[in-house]
Amino acid sequence: MQAIILAAGKSTRTQPLTINKHKVLLKVANKTLIEHNLDQLIGLVDEVIIVVGFLKEQIIEFLGDNYKGIKIKYVEQKNQLGTGDAVNCCKEFIKNKFILMMGDDLYHKDDIKECLKHDYSVLVKKVKNPERFGVFVVENNIIKDLIEKPKDFVSDLANCGLYVLDKNIFNFEIMKSERGEYEVTEAILKLTKENEVAAIEIKEYWLSIGYAWHLLDANKELLNNLKFQIDGEIEDGAVLKGNVVVGKGTIIKSGAYIEGPVVIGENCNIGPNCYIRPSTSIGNNCKIGNAVEVKNCI
Repeated sequence: MQAIILAAGKSTRTQPLTINKHKVLLKVANKTLIEHNLDQLIGLVDEVIIVVGFLKEQIIEFLGDNYKGIKIKYVEQKNQLGTGDAVNCCKEFIKNKFILMMGDDLYHKDDIKECLKHDYSVLVKKVKNPERFGVFVVENNIIKDLIEKPKDFVSDLANCGLYVLDKNIFNFEIMKSERGEYEVTEAILKLTKENEVAAIEIKEYWLSIGYAWHLLDANKELLNNLKFQIDGEIEDGAVLKGNVVVGKGTIIKSGAYIEGPVVIGENCNIGPNCYIRPSTSIGNNCKIGNAVEVKNCI
């Protein structure tokens, strides 16, 4: 099984964080977005094709050609002409059935597994504000139509940007949309006219990183699954409550009070006498000094 992850675009909405760093290399819960998604694909695929473009060298250098047993192949999208164009760049490398997912959205393995039970499927989520999304019109769990940001209510099932397809998707010719891009959803809609495409409603999570502050939302969600683990040094007089992770080489000094979920990276210097509150991720080589309080932070 193969997967395609789209990671070619230049993200302007997450600037200044992404002026000189690719969006998929931003971190939540002390792990990059691309690593989170690759972790969810372990055991499901043996090869991932990553479509790169903007700052492609950063992604290639970071991941290399193998990630925890998954073969990584890179395909360059030289001109960012939309998701349809990006997928088409992979045409010669796709063997048959594959997963297509967005590189800057986070998904859960269990939801992906549900999608894989069908020949063709799309991942959807019920939302309270469908006018902000592309929404699928569904009958008996089968896709009938897709409406982008409908002004009037037609459905509340938002498109999550994860699809299970096969190489037949390349048979459908698509035209440039109003915004001058080739959209993969147009090909998927044409696919629905000839095949049943299942709508799989999310049971776990879909974390879309549109703006910088969405990193905090994703960070909070992912830290809920944290397990207590201490690989650093904890001085007498430090208090750790709840699920806290402390990396190698990190020292938690006396008087530090840490309320999980909190993850602290390697070679950090924490305290003395600081207060770290829930939903906080502290990366490697950080210092949190005396009388400092942080919460809900990356």
